[in-house]
Amino acid sequence: MKVVEVIPKLCTGGAERFVVDLSNELTSREADLSILTLFDKDETCVLEKFVNDSVPFHRLGKKSGMDLGCMSRLYRRLKFENADVVHVHVGAIPYILLSVFLLKKTKFVVTLHADIEHEMGTKLGFLIRRILFHRSNVHPVVISNLFVVDFETLYAARPAVIENGAKCETTSRL
Repeated sequence: MKVVEVIPKLCTGGAERFVVDLSNELTSREADLSILTLFDKDETCVLEKFVNDSVPFHRLGKKSGMDLGCMSRLYRRLKFENADVVHVHVGAIPYILLSVFLLKKTKFVVTLHADIEHEMGTKLGFLIRRILFHRSNVHPVVISNLFVVDFETLYAARPAVIENGAKCETTSRL
């Protein structure tokens, strides 16, 4: 199975540490995995050094603010990767919009790592997420049962719940 992790960058933070740990675990289980970061590497990307050397990195050169060109670059890279599963985190979520519509056979797992209202950001961010979470190839995940009601209220969709820090042997819903 080909898995691609997508995150803005691997600086300090819970979602970023999660991506590092998950990538290392999946690689140890011989998954075909790569990491795409929206931004280029800079001095804040301190967690990259903890990723297994066998995990390929690709950086998309995102500019600050909403960068529509990055959305197109992400789509082209995901098409090239031919992933079975694309796992998306935090600020990378709006950038998968084009890919979700064009890569219909790919499953997109979208993990929300924080309070639902905090993570949606702007009104545009909310609208993009609402569209995404109603697509059959997008599977939202929240990291606590505390976030389920807020998620269902805002997006009128049901997320999977994987408790923060819990070890999972299988993901049967996907």
